[in-house]
Amino acid sequence: MNASGWEIMHRFADGAVIIAVVVGLYELWSHRGERRDLAAAIDDHIRVLAIQAWMQVQAERPGRSFGPLLTRLMTRGIMPGDLMATWLTTIAAEAPRASSKVRRDARELARVFFALAVATKKDVILHRTADPTTPALEAELGRFENLLAQLGGVPT
Repeated sequence: MNASGWEIMHRFADGAVIIAVVVGLYELWSHRGERRDLAAAIDDHIRVLAIQAWMQVQAERPGRSFGPLLTRLMTRGIMPGDLMATWLTTIAAEAPRASSKVRRDARELARVFFALAVATKKDVILHRTADPTTPALEAELGRFENLLAQLGGVPT
């Protein structure tokens, strides 16, 4: 090829690169919208699950003092097949694909719940009682309820 042939080939290559960049930007933009839509759907699912879990806590509350209430909730929350356990594990599992705010709140909710479950079991073993007695656990239960309400958008 002569010099003009090389110039023509370089111009075609430059044009191909420009077209590839434009197509890549279009794909990036369209996938970004899809990810945003998916995150919004996951956010809504997490909120519904948080509302259901909050309603379950409220349903378990009447007639129970702190210790028996916490025992009941922790038993329900870690028992395979129980809806409370399913709701909480689903919230934790879906959190990484949610929007950043819902992701942070869902991770915090899961962390608080499972830390509370461990602390409840330790308290029962330490004090050799059927129900937990440590007052700090009551504050953590309140925090758990508040996080559920906040994540679900329930007015408190």
